[in-house]
Amino acid sequence: MILASVQGKVNDQVYVHHLAPTFTGPTESGGSMFVCSEERTLYADGGTEVFLTWLRNDDTGSGITNAFATGYLIDCETGACK
Repeated sequence: MILASVQGKVNDQVYVHHLAPTFTGPTESGGSMFVCSEERTLYADGGTEVFLTWLRNDDTGSGITNAFATGYLIDCETGACK
């Protein structure tokens, strides 16, 4: 894996936050396993989509990806985001 990122939109501006993929060793089938695990504070406007993107440097064979994102809602109208 050469790139991993999270993309969101705030006030019609797209923001991309790059993550650092870390090689953790070979898989049982001989492939490569990478992990991206970072604590970040990210904002996205309500009703917009948040995208997780990853790219690899090999275009042959197949791959499996699992992605998990957790978070919570902050009501920016109360001033928490300002």
